[in-house]
Amino acid sequence: MKVFAGALAAGLASFAAASPAAAFSFAPTKTSFFASGSGFLTSADAQTTIQCNESVKGHTTKKGKAFIDSLVFSGADSACANAAATGLPWRVKATGPGAGKILNAGFTGAVLGSCGPATFPITVSGAGVWAFSATLPPGTPPACFFSGSLPTSPPIKVVP
Repeated sequence: MKVFAGALAAGLASFAAASPAAAFSFAPTKTSFFASGSGFLTSADAQTTIQCNESVKGHTTKKGKAFIDSLVFSGADSACANAAATGLPWRVKATGPGAGKILNAGFTGAVLGSCGPATFPITVSGAGVWAFSATLPPGTPPACFFSGSLPTSPPIKVVP
């Protein structure tokens, strides 16, 4: 019996050592959220930058996955009204403490042309502010730059 118990303990120890690193998710779960803030869209040739208000609606699932369901641009610059997100909903993956990435994001607009789809990193503060600064290739022109900082409400955070 001691041999069996020792073998079982060794087997469990090796299983624990082989298990993957802790998975991260978003919290709270099963929650609709809203985010709004200022951001910038820049054309690939860096000749045109527009500052727009960005309004996001999204949700988290019971398993802690996040999705951006809508993204609307508005602002004083008329080009903001012509900018649009493509490929929605976008999945957002939690990748580590305070970090994630938005998958298959794309944009289109009269000033920007077409950018993406592409995946880009985000940081997620303990207060639920999602910040990003990324180049989205390919496109017409070849790429565009997208940046912003959006506080989520309720605060959507990354948890282990």
